[in-house]
Amino acid sequence: MKKKLILTVCISLGLLLTACTGNKTDSSSKNDVTDTGNTDTSATSDQATATTEDWIAINNTATGSYDESDTQDYTGVDNDGSNFIKIGQNKDGKDIYSLFRFPLKGTWLANEVVEARLYLKLKKGNVPATFRVGFVTGDWEPNDTTRTNVRTLVDDTSFISVSVQKEKDGWVSIPITDFVKTWLNADKPDYGIALFGEKAGEKATFVSGFAESESEIPYLKVSGVVSERVSDYGKFAYMQMPLSEESEESGNCFSFALRDEDMILSEDMAFDYKELTDIYDSSGEEGVLDYVRKDVINYVEADKDGLKISDFRQIENFDSEIDPSKEYRIALRVGCKVSDEVPDINEKNFDFHFWVQLNDGQWAQKFPQDISDKIPWSGPGISPEKYSWDAAIQWAEKFKNFYDSKIIYFAVTKDTDHFTKHKGK
Repeated sequence: MKKKLILTVCISLGLLLTACTGNKTDSSSKNDVTDTGNTDTSATSDQATATTEDWIAINNTATGSYDESDTQDYTGVDNDGSNFIKIGQNKDGKDIYSLFRFPLKGTWLANEVVEARLYLKLKKGNVPATFRVGFVTGDWEPNDTTRTNVRTLVDDTSFISVSVQKEKDGWVSIPITDFVKTWLNADKPDYGIALFGEKAGEKATFVSGFAESESEIPYLKVSGVVSERVSDYGKFAYMQMPLSEESEESGNCFSFALRDEDMILSEDMAFDYKELTDIYDSSGEEGVLDYVRKDVINYVEADKDGLKISDFRQIENFDSEIDPSKEYRIALRVGCKVSDEVPDINEKNFDFHFWVQLNDGQWAQKFPQDISDKIPWSGPGISPEKYSWDAAIQWAEKFKNFYDSKIIYFAVTKDTDHFTKHKGK
């Protein structure tokens, strides 16, 4: 008999940092419980029956408010300290709108989401009966995006009218289920949504993501039903990278891909940056990717006993056939940002990154100084090429969509269910 779980996630508005930063996101639940959905300790546990508590990720920077009747092309920072946002229209019909971005979590696949609602705390004004909601189509930041520029990011063709529902204690909510499903299905990148009013002279002020009180900031509540999933995409379910007793720098993307705790850096692979530059000049990013591919194969071959990997083979595509009873897939991509200012390849403008496929078809990743995590908008049958591969956020100059080469896939045979320590320390 199939088992089902009814799961609910509460998410504060903000950037998703758990998947792409070197610093752990401060996270807690409105009910002070811990998210246990991503900490399976059994390497082959059934992901469909994992327990997940409500959770809320705290990051109060991803809201911006813009007024088209203002003569100054200002950023979305309000004069009173950015603790409120406005939505509606002035008497002359000029729009006052706000942008929101949400951190997603790899809890459900798109077809498992039942409902998603955005919650806002009213500060003043009358609550409109409806809002217009549309997709944001590009990256934006509240403190450095002008009104003129941000308006071009709103997809007017995606607008739908939604009813505003009054909740307790001054809260209101609106349904955005289809938007969340679209993100989770990787049909559109998650750049957030824009909220507009629909009636001239009708406007309201709400608490923003910049508010000091975390109990009043906007949040997204997502409910889903997880039925038993097919688990033949690979050998292992999700298992969090064990943290080092000495520090939180246990492992990185490469070691996580090999299910090993010891970090594997470019210096471990003896990268020659001068040689990489010559290869880039002659063969471009594809040549650099091939250089890394060969080094990866050589590294695994040299350390296969310590890694307990008996077979490591390149495969053609993300869905190429493997033996899921003993193998799993990993994906490799590189980024090379050579410019007139930085003409040579070095550790600051070059990097490689790995993703790991789980037995239910989702993918996961790990950065140094961060916990491993599932890729929120990944799932069975969805190619990793559909996603933006972002770098760790502490490398601000190479964050968004840094890894943009074609993808190389490998099938890995790991002969133990446990994470190894191949360097023996």
